[in-house]
Amino acid sequence: MTGGGRMSLFGLPFLFAGLFMLALVTGIVPMSGTPPPWTAWMVLAVMAAAFTSVGAVLVFGRTWVTIDIGSRQVRLEKGLLVPMTARAWALGRIDAVTLAFERGDSDTADAFPVRLTGPGDLVIDVMSPSTWGEGRACALAVARHTSLPLREASSDHPALLTAADADLSLVSRLRRSGVAAVHEQPAPPGSRCRVTATGRRVEIVIPLSETPVALSALGLIPAGVALAVLRPLSTFFTQTHTPHVVGWIGLLFVGVFFGLVPMALVVLAHVRSKVGGHTVVVEGGHMRIEQRGIRRVHTTFEASLDDVLDIDFSSATSATEREARESEARLRGRSVPRQPGPRALRIVQWLARHARGRGVTVKSRHQVTDIAGHLSDEEVRYIADVLRSAIVASGT
Repeated sequence: MTGGGRMSLFGLPFLFAGLFMLALVTGIVPMSGTPPPWTAWMVLAVMAAAFTSVGAVLVFGRTWVTIDIGSRQVRLEKGLLVPMTARAWALGRIDAVTLAFERGDSDTADAFPVRLTGPGDLVIDVMSPSTWGEGRACALAVARHTSLPLREASSDHPALLTAADADLSLVSRLRRSGVAAVHEQPAPPGSRCRVTATGRRVEIVIPLSETPVALSALGLIPAGVALAVLRPLSTFFTQTHTPHVVGWIGLLFVGVFFGLVPMALVVLAHVRSKVGGHTVVVEGGHMRIEQRGIRRVHTTFEASLDDVLDIDFSSATSATEREARESEARLRGRSVPRQPGPRALRIVQWLARHARGRGVTVKSRHQVTDIAGHLSDEEVRYIADVLRSAIVASGT
């Protein structure tokens, strides 16, 4: 069942506002003074209905997904606290349990939706957790319950696994398939990362992207403006007989916030690009990812190799292909899919050349993290290959 929780808290203000406007329209709450015209009453009635409906759905709306193995059916029910509408599908129409990934924005968090998918455009949303661990656990439980394969599509290269294989580590799956080692490709030309292998310890140092000169120049523009206006501003304060304390405070404010602060930010960004980055260490059956800053180092990922499920990579090419697959899936629901014109195709191809993927994606049983998203496609694939080799070598 989905619904309620934080969504109910978000809908409470809408519900209360709608009920208050509804009380005004019905006269339960009297209005003093001259009665408004009938047009105002109509607008208030429409707003009351809209706010009350939205608030009621957010507060009381619920969705139930029932997988009945006995009757071999999947039922989707929706309603306000109790089921009010229902749809049913035969379980035989479903061919996989899909774990997907939806990147959030400034208003929403990342999501890992769990779906039942079938041929054509059959998609039944089960739930949409905001964490990888919860989404994977739900998808694995549904796959075991239905004896359906699990399509792990949270990264650019989907993998179709059985319910038994989905819970195996990367090392175990490679051993079962008879792979004792992974061929390590040579470093691509112009590689910026540094790989150090000592025995069974492998360390990969991934620097941050260098600060562009143009961006540094833009950051220094406020400082130049501050230097240009300080002398005229000082002359203005003198000619207008401004008190010395007020004048010095004004000059100090302009000099600090428009001069020193932008210059300090540019210097810090340049220093951080030189000393910052990520360090990946595979040693003794464990994997650790550290993020280096100017002053401190903190661990962002740590897991046993028995918990590492996969190492995937997302390049500009694979990210573009994934967007094309998802767009095609969305277009399947249209009776007449609209094909993009030549101009749109040229724009998409241009964007693909300048796009960046998520980099290397490391998945464990409880956590997923992305690194090296700013590197070139060749170097991203190289780091993923080195990590797979290191994991297999350390896990044997």
